[in-house]
Amino acid sequence: MLSSAVLTRFIEFGKSLGVEPRQRPSPPAPLAKMGWVNTAHRTELEPIADSLALADLQALIKALVILEAHFNWIGGSVAASITLFRVYERRNPVGALDLANWILKNRGRNDYLPFGSSTHARNLEEWNLEKALKQKQRQDREAQQKEQRVQSLLRVKKRAADHSSRVQKGRERGARRDAAIKSILSLPLVRRLESLARDWPFPLESFPTSEVPVAREILTQLDTESRLQLVGRIGRRRGFWGRLRRDLERIS
Repeated sequence: MLSSAVLTRFIEFGKSLGVEPRQRPSPPAPLAKMGWVNTAHRTELEPIADSLALADLQALIKALVILEAHFNWIGGSVAASITLFRVYERRNPVGALDLANWILKNRGRNDYLPFGSSTHARNLEEWNLEKALKQKQRQDREAQQKEQRVQSLLRVKKRAADHSSRVQKGRERGARRDAAIKSILSLPLVRRLESLARDWPFPLESFPTSEVPVAREILTQLDTESRLQLVGRIGRRRGFWGRLRRDLERIS
């Protein structure tokens, strides 16, 4: 619990600080053991910050910044001066700019002072430049991510369109094959073999083998040219077509 006596010590030391680091007096020895103040919870600090006069609140913040740096107190992103600065900024937005500039110039190794986010800036001008750069980088990153999402969506749409096109082409090809099969099946058996040898526009595997005449008396009726064409078309196929090729080759 921060007592009035403790606050008074910090505020008095804060008011003794000058604008530049070289004007900084040595911290009073008794304050060295009060590092616990720098890790006080915001629920305790905020009411105190709201109750103090602005000049006293500013002095308290300055004192904590210098003491943390001088005594190497624990602070980081939850340092008391950050909580107090946020209250000061809410109460005095214009004056907070000068105070932020002072903190950036006088802080120690705690890069989270005074705004609670890490910065390497040593004055307000550098902080504004750094903030603008981070904002630009964030915007560029968001734009890049948006473009990636757009491209990903386009790829998904393209894959869907390509799939739909393949399905449609497959259906059309199937319809053409079915029509071609129907046309061949209307032919006499010998003419059916001749058509398979010369005119069938699809792979032989797409023709139903149950409809291919294989009786020797039919095969022997094929003219030599058609027989050779069918043998050549069968090629190295095995199974049903391989057996048919061998049967055709046996016919002299």
